[in-house]
Amino acid sequence: MRIYNGLMLVLATVVFIMLGVSMILFSLDVITIDTLAKQHNLKILATGIVFIILGILEIIIAVKNLNKMPVVAFSNPLGEVRVAYDALEGYVQSLSKEIHEIKDAKPQVVAGRDGIEIHTRLVVERDVNLPELTAKFQDLVSRYIKDVMGIDSITSIKVYIQRIASRKSVDSREEDFSESEDDNI
Repeated sequence: MRIYNGLMLVLATVVFIMLGVSMILFSLDVITIDTLAKQHNLKILATGIVFIILGILEIIIAVKNLNKMPVVAFSNPLGEVRVAYDALEGYVQSLSKEIHEIKDAKPQVVAGRDGIEIHTRLVVERDVNLPELTAKFQDLVSRYIKDVMGIDSITSIKVYIQRIASRKSVDSREEDFSESEDDNI
């Protein structure tokens, strides 16, 4: 699928460049419609047909992939249960809010060979023990997904520290919190 997407991107780029150059040449009267039509009539027709076929194929492939939302499936006594990757990602993001040292989380669920992998980019507070924090996060995510959601097919939980928040943003958040407390009093 990546190869096809790459080819379509290259083809679209070439077509747009050709159209742009053609428009410039038409506007400068270097090429006229009459000379172009007489010299390259069959080539233009063949190119147009190829582009129409490619456009139809693109629509067909997009419609086929529309219904293929990635899910994790498991069986219960009453039937199959499917959990969308988006639901798992939202759940992991909500779990990250339970650890106050984590400022932001951007999880991504990826299909692996033996199960799913959860890749999470974290923004964490400054002066935090990263090995302890990441182990706590990985344990929390693993435990909750296995116990609460019933999904045992987690092969790994990879954590990427995307950014370490500055002290200034932590202090400003505390000021905002204290101001909101004053407003409530």
